[in-house]
Amino acid sequence: MLATLAGHRIADEQTTPNVAVFKTNVASARQALIVVSLIQAHVAGCRVTLDLDDCDRMLRVQDCYHDAPLPEAAIRRLMSALGFAIEALTD
Repeated sequence: MLATLAGHRIADEQTTPNVAVFKTNVASARQALIVVSLIQAHVAGCRVTLDLDDCDRMLRVQDCYHDAPLPEAAIRRLMSALGFAIEALTD
């Protein structure tokens, strides 16, 4: 299952978006929808997906404004406040 909410602004196709990818312990579709909705509300203009079919329950947050770094620390704090484990994945 892939939960997705897209931002309201469309990104310029010539720019590269900032993307943060995290491993989580989100287990259900209901939890995924809550997480996606809350991150979308706290990080304006981003696209958020959470892949429950992936063994790492991948959370992907993409900045659609391209003008500022993603607030990864705020995303980690929000997930922690919701009771979820989260670990940033790097290349």
